[in-house]
Amino acid sequence: MNPEEIIESIRIDSAQDADGAQLILEWWREGFREPKVTDKDNCIVAELPLKSVAFTPFAIQHYGKQALYVYLDNIRATSPFDVDETWREFRRRLEGIPGAHWSETDKRRFASARLSAFTNAETRNAFFELINWSINQVSAAN
Repeated sequence: MNPEEIIESIRIDSAQDADGAQLILEWWREGFREPKVTDKDNCIVAELPLKSVAFTPFAIQHYGKQALYVYLDNIRATSPFDVDETWREFRRRLEGIPGAHWSETDKRRFASARLSAFTNAETRNAFFELINWSINQVSAAN
């Protein structure tokens, strides 16, 4: 599947979730690059190769819970987020995104929010600011 096919399959269940996914996908493509699509679960994965690391902050999941997943474990393992102070700032910013209600997995590896939340411009822009800030932090540290 390609990203458009994944979004269309999301649209079957929820037009609003598909619209949120489309807005996130367009932003990532315009600012960074074409996302990866996983073979197994057909997730749209935002991955950015930097000098010494591939930074993977989030994915749009298609199967199971259709949601935006922030890869907490990947981010936490990446410098400078491996420092408690920077990690706490990331978490503060994530939790402060208006209109996004984050759920975490049992092992705190991922945080997810409904894709439909990102049809709201304030929610979407706050998320984009967080991801841009994160990329800048990782770029400066590597």
